[in-house]
Amino acid sequence: MDLETRVHAEALLLKAARTYGVQVRRDEVQQHLRHDHYGAALAEWATLHLTADNLLTPDELAIYSVLDRNGQVDILANLHDLSEVQSVTEDDIKAAVEELRRSTESITKQSETLRQQQDALSRLVRKRAENEARRRDLDMDRQSKSESERQRVAAEVEAASQSLAFRISDLEEQGAQAGSNLNGTLGEIFRADDKLLANLQKLGWELEQPDPDETSKLDKLREICSRLVKITAQTIRAKLDTTYMETLVEAERSGRVKPSTDDEVKALEAEVESLHSEILSIAQLSVEHQYLEPALTTVSAEGGQNAMRTTNALAYIDQCLDYLLGRLDRIQGRIETHLSHQAAAASLITTAKAEVAVDIPPPAKHTPSVAPVSVFPSSPSKSGTPRKRSNTVGSQHRRRSSDIANEPPLDTLMYALSVPSSVSEETDGRAQVVALSKILNDRWNKCDEIARGAQETFETGALAQLNDTRLAIQLVRDSVLAESSFNEPNLVDPEISGFITVLAAEVEGAKDRLALVEGQRRDRKSEKRDEFVERWG
Repeated sequence: MDLETRVHAEALLLKAARTYGVQVRRDEVQQHLRHDHYGAALAEWATLHLTADNLLTPDELAIYSVLDRNGQVDILANLHDLSEVQSVTEDDIKAAVEELRRSTESITKQSETLRQQQDALSRLVRKRAENEARRRDLDMDRQSKSESERQRVAAEVEAASQSLAFRISDLEEQGAQAGSNLNGTLGEIFRADDKLLANLQKLGWELEQPDPDETSKLDKLREICSRLVKITAQTIRAKLDTTYMETLVEAERSGRVKPSTDDEVKALEAEVESLHSEILSIAQLSVEHQYLEPALTTVSAEGGQNAMRTTNALAYIDQCLDYLLGRLDRIQGRIETHLSHQAAAASLITTAKAEVAVDIPPPAKHTPSVAPVSVFPSSPSKSGTPRKRSNTVGSQHRRRSSDIANEPPLDTLMYALSVPSSVSEETDGRAQVVALSKILNDRWNKCDEIARGAQETFETGALAQLNDTRLAIQLVRDSVLAESSFNEPNLVDPEISGFITVLAAEVEGAKDRLALVEGQRRDRKSEKRDEFVERWG
């Protein structure tokens, strides 16, 4: 018999003796267990019979005795199937008591937490009421200030509107007057320009054109003068020759001169020839000086005066035309500027009239603040009537997909969320917020109820399955114990017992090998530790 079995049997014997009031010492129990003949049998008997499944506690025995004396055992046996009654051990009772103690502590802590939360909630409600009162006072002050500010702004807007209306009328009058003044000024300028152009045209008509007959006359005069020069030169030559001849003839006749030599004759001929060559130029100079130059002087004097007068007139006409063109350019620029000013003034007048025509909306009435929503949502069981679904057929008409496509996004979203149409038809934003908050709270409550129901259903099903499992295990265990007659239960197939024995042997061998490996590992760790200590001290 191994030591573990003997120790376990000793503990069972001592526990049973103390439980049922049997006076026995530990050394006596150890002595009987170490006996060579019946020690092993005693240990085996204690292991098989002195268990909680075979023995009743004193309390259980006392309760059973009382029930037996009162005749309740048979009644309870007939009322209940004892095979389905789960056994309750002392460990289960201790665990239940411990669980009850923990639950009590948890409930106490939760109660304390709830009390603290209630105090905090009371303070929060009181603080919230104070904040609401201060907020209402601030809202009233802000409303009064905003109303006074609105009145002041309205007065300023009214004054600005009147001033703007006066300015608009002034601009319209100035625009009309500027248009008439511009037309009058342009008419005067254009009439003056027309008069100036007429005078310039008249001046142009008065200018003298060059006479082509005068040019032909001058050419004819030059031709006559050239012929006169030739005739005069020939006449002078003839007279000179005649004079020389007569002088020579008279000298020869008188005999007062000596006969001329050939050289003298040649010299005289040369002198006469030189006089002949000079006669033409002298005659030309004389004729031009006497006839041609006075005529040309007279003609050039008359033509120069006419040309000077024409040049001055043309220069004056050119300056006048440049002045007219420059003034037209300036007038065009001024007219464009005037038209731009007129267009800008018209645009400003249109905008100002549109702004002045806008009516100032009256001040919005201050709606009383809605009562604060309770911190804790009201339970649906407190209401007297059951809640109705907001998306039932009676509350809303069935809408088609084309209607949904044509609706605004907010209405489509409310339809998708099954929000009643009465909420979207509300004009007050605060009322819509309150209605949506109420719907959200109702749906949160419904979600919590569904989650709670699902959790309870799951817990109920799991608990039922666990109870069925415990009952099945108990029935199997009771049947096995009932068929074993307080002995070790034997399996029907002996081969399975052999397999279990072989498996137990292999497990023991694995434990031995594991212990050997663990010992080597501890030794190796010790060697490493010793080396570390020796090296590093």
